[in-house]
Amino acid sequence: MKYRFFRTISLSLSLTLLSPLTFAEAQEQRAEPDVENIQVIGQRPLSLLKEEFMLAQYALFDTFNTLMEDPDMHYVCTREKRKGSNTRQKVCRDAFDIRIRRELLQEYSNRPGDVMANLNMGSASAQLGSKELETLKARKLTLMKKLYSENAHFRDSFIKMLTAKQKYEASHQRTFGSTSKFAKN
Repeated sequence: MKYRFFRTISLSLSLTLLSPLTFAEAQEQRAEPDVENIQVIGQRPLSLLKEEFMLAQYALFDTFNTLMEDPDMHYVCTREKRKGSNTRQKVCRDAFDIRIRRELLQEYSNRPGDVMANLNMGSASAQLGSKELETLKARKLTLMKKLYSENAHFRDSFIKMLTAKQKYEASHQRTFGSTSKFAKN
């Protein structure tokens, strides 16, 4: 009987003395995280690359607009209906282009005579543009070249847009081959 009593006491003492050690070892093992490197091999979807290109292009337009003081040189982005469809898309144009086309359309629509014929003629001349449009496009191009050489933020935005465009075009060519709209003939 004494033997059993001492055995249960020694067993319970050994468990109480060893349990903090095992608990500390368990905590030590949990403190060291298992590091796993997961490498995903695949391709980005073409739609994601196009979206990245469009976002980089809009960022470039925003950067250009903040740096330009002349509102006639700004880019204006609007959501317009696609021809023959009810879906809308974001279209960015030069502010001077919108202004000149609107002026040409108003000029022809205010002429006396057949209203529909005048509107058709005004629409056609607005599509053709004017000499002022060409000079303003050339002026805007020189302003962009000047900004590219002088402003680091504009240069970075331009480079990001250009690399995103190149990635999208290269992926489009790989996906569609010779039928790609970016295929070099």
